[in-house]
Amino acid sequence: AARKLLAQWPQMQQAYAGDEYVVKIRDKELRTQLVHTTLSGNKIRKVALPRYECEGELLKWLLLDNVPGSFPYTAGVFAFKREGEDPTRMFAGEGDAFRTNRRFKLVSEGMPAKRLSTAFDSVTLYGNDPAVRPDIYGKVGNSGVSIATLDDMKVLYGGFDLCNPSTSVSMTINGPAPTILAMFMNTAIDQQVEKFSAENGRAPTDTELAKIREWAQANVRGTVQADILKEDQGQNTCIFST
Repeated sequence: AARKLLAQWPQMQQAYAGDEYVVKIRDKELRTQLVHTTLSGNKIRKVALPRYECEGELLKWLLLDNVPGSFPYTAGVFAFKREGEDPTRMFAGEGDAFRTNRRFKLVSEGMPAKRLSTAFDSVTLYGNDPAVRPDIYGKVGNSGVSIATLDDMKVLYGGFDLCNPSTSVSMTINGPAPTILAMFMNTAIDQQVEKFSAENGRAPTDTELAKIREWAQANVRGTVQADILKEDQGQNTCIFST
């Protein structure tokens, strides 16, 4: 592996030496300008490679740092960030799904990229359903949105195309992450099914439905926080015995 990294180094140098870098993501070629011109006219390269002459130092850098989009990904998972999309998320979550949906639309208004971050109430974080039980009722919709069903999830992200390349959703959910993620994925799929039905005037066939599901799951964007240790040790919202 070490010899292979060193053998590929000249090729990497050549790839970053030009004015344009080509990377393939999801069967698409994305071309990125490697040189940025500042307001004062200075040209700055987006990725500056080290000038090591010693192979030992070079190998150490390749194994511990490397370029963005390459192992060990310390400089980023992707080769370059998306241009025209600010690295921010609009954090919201309060009350029921309708209220938080209105909040999402407010905080993302006028932004070309819809980057949403979802806070869930402690009832949802504990994996419970809303109830009149005193220790549950007072926490429903408090400091986060209450989500208990797939219909809640559909309302929460209503008006946002979850499969749009400029839409990205982050969910801070931890313990019940598998369940909430399943609701999210089904919401994205159902959005595409409804879109197909509206455009074609009919429901999709079984074959078409399978293709829609596959496409939706491959194109939806977002992240899920699923760190139960953080919940247990840092936030004291434990739903599993430790």
